[in-house]
Parts: sequence; structure tokens; C-alpha cells
Amino acid sequence: MTREADLVVQQDSGPEICVISTKAAAAQLVLLTRLAVEVARAKQRVRNGKYQKIIDDLCALPHVIQSALGSIRPAIRDLAWRYHQKPNWFFLARGLFTPMAYEAALKMKEVTYLHAEGMPAGFLKHGTLSLVDRETPCVFLIPPEEDKTLFDLTMSSLEEVRARKGKVIALAFDRVPGGADTEIILPPASPVTAPLLHLVAAQLLAYETALLLGRNIDRPRSLAKSVTVS
Repeated sequence: MTREADLVVQQDSGPEICVISTKAAAAQLVLLTRLAVEVARAKQRVRNGKYQKIIDDLCALPHVIQSALGSIRPAIRDLAWRYHQKPNWFFLARGLFTPMAYEAALKMKEVTYLHAEGMPAGFLKHGTLSLVDRETPCVFLIPPEEDKTLFDLTMSSLEEVRARKGKVIALAFDRVPGGADTEIILPPASPVTAPLLHLVAAQLLAYETALLLGRNIDRPRSLAKSVTVS
């Protein structure tokens, strides 16, 4: 790919020994965010103050993620213990956070062999709600409350699941209005870096669940890395 491309940006995240990609996925998101903000700056779509705030938030991200891993791991481990026998999972989000729901579901099914589906939370009414019952863990990736539009839309979908007695699991940055069956409270983050904290929490949930199920986490069945030798 690097030989064919006109321009190459290396992520420099180091070797990923495990078949399942975790840090490479996070590194790609950071690179894409940096690209987006630089294009915005070049087009004068972002003011210098906001530009610098985004850069500062990205620079602080390693420390924030390290802090998050320490603070949420006991709660994630407890969550995995309670739900690791559930065969079907939904990961739900809105807007910018939707790709994190896709990635969260992908990690869960790759490494646990459980059925997991990620989707925009607004799609629930298009059939998926008929699958939600008391045995269905529904993981909501809830944005910071300052991102009011996405926050309100996500909470609206959460209420739909709650009304049908589904198991509501919230990855959130503050207590969920009305509560949830399980809340994983992440460290404070800006709307730009918040999706990455959701990603890390979801990866950790997949890991802890697979551990309880006795899966080979580094080498899941039927999967292999694609390697090109020149």
C-alpha cells in the first residue's frame, strides 16, 4: 500500500502481535482527527483557539486513556462477569459515536464468539427493537452532555430499550438521567476525544468477556493477520 500511495502517513503505533487490532484502530482515529483539524485550519473553518484546544486534547489522550484503564477496569470486569453468558449484544450510538459502536461490536464477536451488532441508535425502530428483551445487553455509547444534540438523541433511544425491559449498559461521562442497569463512568473528555475513550472501554469489555469464556484472545479461531512479503 505504501508503494502504491502518493502520500503516506505512518501511524507509528508499533507492532500489533494479537490478531485483533486494538491500538492500531485507535491510532488511525487519532490520525484522521489530526487530518480533519488540519484541513479545517487550512480552510479557515476553525479558529486558532479551538484548533489549539483540539491539539491539546489529543496530546493529553495517552494520559487520559491510561487513567481510564485504571479507573474503569474493575467495573468492566464486573460487567463482563454478569453478562458473559448472554449470546446476543447490541452496541448503540449516534452521530460521530456510531463508528465506535461498529468497532465495539466487531471486537466483541471477534474475540468472544458471541453475536454482537453495532448500529446507529436511531435504527432501533426499524425492526431491531423486536429483538430486545430482558436477556439482551444493550450497550449505549453516550456522548458528553455538552454535545447536547447527540446526548439527547442517544438518551431518547436508551429510553426505547428501557421501556422494553432490555438490559441498559451505559458507557458515559456522567451519571445517566433515570439510571441504567450498569453505568461505566469514563474520565471527562472533549467531544473530539470522547469516542476514543468509548473505543478503549469497549475493547476492554471484549477482552474481559473473552477471558471469562476461556477464548484464545491473541489468536481467535478462523482469523489471521494479512501479511505481504516482498
